[in-house]
Amino acid sequence: IEAQPRRSGRVPDFAEGLRLGQMAARDLTSMSVLDEGSLTTNMRAMQDAGIVYARSGQLLVSLNPYKSLDLYDERTLLSFRTSSNPAGLQPHIYGVAAEAHSRLIERGRSQTIIISGESGAGKTENAKYVMQYLASTVIPKEAAQAAQGGDGGALGLISSFFGGKSGGTASLHERLLRANPLLEAFGCARTEHNANSSRYGKFVELRFERTGKLAECRLTTYLLEKSRVCSHGAHERSYSALYALCAGATRAERSTLSLSSTGAADAFAYLRPNTPRQGEDDVASLAAVREAFELLGVQSTELADIFSVLAGVLHLGNAELHSVASSGDADAEAGLANESGKKALRAAAGLLGVAENQLTDALLAQRMRAGTEWVTRAHSLGEAESTRDALAKAVYEKLFSWLVKRISDSLRADSTVLSGGSTPRNASSSPRVSALSPHAAGLADADAGEPARGELFIGVIDIFGFEAFAVNSLEQLCINYANEKLQRLFVQCVFVEAQKQYAEQGIKVATVDFAGGRDGAATIELLEGKPAGVLPLLAEECILRNGSDDALLAKLEREHTSHARFSMRLERHSGLSAVSSRGGGAASVMA
Repeated sequence: IEAQPRRSGRVPDFAEGLRLGQMAARDLTSMSVLDEGSLTTNMRAMQDAGIVYARSGQLLVSLNPYKSLDLYDERTLLSFRTSSNPAGLQPHIYGVAAEAHSRLIERGRSQTIIISGESGAGKTENAKYVMQYLASTVIPKEAAQAAQGGDGGALGLISSFFGGKSGGTASLHERLLRANPLLEAFGCARTEHNANSSRYGKFVELRFERTGKLAECRLTTYLLEKSRVCSHGAHERSYSALYALCAGATRAERSTLSLSSTGAADAFAYLRPNTPRQGEDDVASLAAVREAFELLGVQSTELADIFSVLAGVLHLGNAELHSVASSGDADAEAGLANESGKKALRAAAGLLGVAENQLTDALLAQRMRAGTEWVTRAHSLGEAESTRDALAKAVYEKLFSWLVKRISDSLRADSTVLSGGSTPRNASSSPRVSALSPHAAGLADADAGEPARGELFIGVIDIFGFEAFAVNSLEQLCINYANEKLQRLFVQCVFVEAQKQYAEQGIKVATVDFAGGRDGAATIELLEGKPAGVLPLLAEECILRNGSDDALLAKLEREHTSHARFSMRLERHSGLSAVSSRGGGAASVMA
C-alpha cells in the first residue's frame, strides 16, 4: 500500500511512510519507491506486523517468523481451492500452488515451483504447504465448495489434510502428506542456522491428467550430506532419526539394538556433542515416523530392519581404533583400541547382518590384486578410521535411497496401500539388504526407466539454503554451487525474461545488466568451466595415478590467481578457498 500524503500535500517516501505508521506493502509493485532500502524497510515492517508473505509479480517473498501461525488451516486452503481468481487473494504459498495448478489446466503446460533462499528461510515448510495444497486437488472443486459451505461429508474429506486419519485404503494424498515426517527425520538436521535444515535436495514431480486430477508423484533426491552421519558442529546435530531412535525405542527394541536404557544419544560417538534445545521432542518424532511408515505399508519386520541399520551405524562409530605400535606412529598398523571397541564392532556386525571377522578385516586391512595374486595390506590408524566412517556414511546413504524408493513406490498410480500396513505393489527390497548392497546410486531417482502416468506435471524444487560454516567440506561447495546454478536460473526466468517482455510491449524501463556478478555467472564459470574450472581440475587430479593435493593447488593457483572470484590460502590441512559471489563468503575444500 502506498504511503498516503500528509495534509501539507507532500508525499513522503516509502520508508518515511512506514515510520508514520502506514501498513507494510504486501504487493511490492505498489510501492512508490522500489529500491534496496525501501524493500528492507518493508520487510522489517512485515515482520513487526506479523505478515509472512508479499508478492512481486511472479515472485512470492516469504519471511520465516520462527513460530507457528494460523495461516495454513482448513478454511484458508478452502478459500484458495474455491476462488475463481487465487491471484486476487492475499499473498500466500497456497496461492502459488493454486496458480500453478490453474495454469496447468488452462494452458495445458507443465509448471515448476522453485523454492530457494538461505538456510533457515523456511523453504522446507513452504514446500510442505505446496504439497498440501496440490494433494487437496484430488477433491473436486464442487466438493471443496460444499465443504466451505459446511457440508459434513466433504468437510471430513478435507479434514484428512490436517492430521485426520482414514481407515481402509490409504489414498494417494494421504501417502504424499505422510511422506514428509520420514524425509524430515532421515534427511533433516539441526545446523547453526536452522533447527530443522534439509541436508539433501529434492525434486518432486506431481503428475496430473489434463483435467487437473492428480495421477501420481515421483521423487528425486540428490546431494545427501553424508559427512553429517559421522560429525557435526558443536551446536548442531546429526540426522534426527538417529536421536529419535535413541529416545523413543521401546524396552524390547533397546535390548535388541543394544541402546542405552536411559535413551541418551551421547552414548554414541557419532552423536557427540549433543546439546538438546527446547522444543526438540525426539520421542514424538519417532512416534510420527512409526505412524508414517505404517501408512506407507512398511511391515513390522522391515521397520525392525530400518532400526537395525540405524543402530548398526551408531555402534560402528563406537568401534574405537588405535595404532598397534607402542610408538604411536600414525603410519603403523591399526587395531581395535579396547574391549569396548570390540563390543561395539560386534554389535554393529550383528545389526548389519555381516560376519564380525569380515567386518573387522575390512576395517583393518585392504585386499588388492597384484598381478595374478591377491595381497593384503594392513591399514594405518588414519586409513582404518577413514574406512570405518566411509562405511557408516555409505550405509546411511543407501538406507536413505531405499526410503526414497519406498516412498515413491507408494505414490505410484498403481500402488495400493492399506492402513493396516500391507506392502505396496513394486515395493523395494529389504532396507537392510539395500543398505549393504554394493550397487547404490548417489542420485536417488526412485522411478528411473518407469513410464510416467499423467501428461502434465507440477515440479517442486526444494534445495539446500546457501551456507558458509567455519569449516566447509567438498559437500558444502557442491551445495553452494547448486545454489548458484539455481539462482542464475531464477534471475533468468524472472528478471531477464521480464525485461524482454517490457521491450516487446514497448514499455520504457531502465535496463539492468544481470550478466556477471548479478546472476552468478562468473562464480559458476570458475567452478565448472572446462577445462580449467575448479571441479574439472579436481576430477582430473583424482584419476591421475600420481595425483596429489599439492599438484591440484598448484594448478588452481596457476589458472585462477587473477580471477576476481578466487582466492587461495594454505592452512594446516592444506585447504583451499574459492570465494563465492554471495557476500564474499568462502567455501573451503579440505584437500
